[in-house]
Order: sequence, then structure tokens, then C-alpha cells
Amino acid sequence: RAAFLHGGLVWRLALHSLGLHHLPSVLDGISTEAVLFGDLLVGNGSTYYDDGLLDEKIDFICGMEMTNHNTWWPQPNTWDASGLNIGFWSAHCEDWFQ
Repeated sequence: RAAFLHGGLVWRLALHSLGLHHLPSVLDGISTEAVLFGDLLVGNGSTYYDDGLLDEKIDFICGMEMTNHNTWWPQPNTWDASGLNIGFWSAHCEDWFQ
């Protein structure tokens, strides 16, 4: 769920690995682990929790090799700075991914 919510390339890699049938899980709400391991969000005087992704999980999703720290796919900061990141997954993004 957290990978789908992350967006960008991490979202697309999760979609590729897990398939479309896992998308409805995003609508199920937070997981039972969110309070212990997720992101703490504070707004309007209220506290909320949501599923978060640890950097280690992002590294895994992007295919980081532990020996030399190279990745098969760009890290989110690289993706965010690229010209492909325009706020949504475009046809151009999909062409690049394929």
C-alpha cells in the first residue's frame, strides 16, 4: 500500500511487480503497522498515521545492489528531478518505463 501511495516511479514499479489486482488495497485505509512503523502526520490540531516506506524498502524496490549501491531504477530524488516527473504518470513516462 505504501509503495502505491508513494507515487512516481516507486508506484509504477509496485504496479509492475504486484499487478493491478492489488490497487484496491490502497482504498482499504492504513495497515495495522502504520501506527508503529508508518508516518506521523499532524494537521489542524489532529494527529494522523499513514503507511510509510522506509528508505531501505525504497532501495529494494529500485533494485539497489548492496555491494556497490547502484540501482536498476532511479531513486525517487533522481526521478523527482528528471524531466519525466510532471506530477502524473504520462504516456511519455510509460514509454520510458517500457
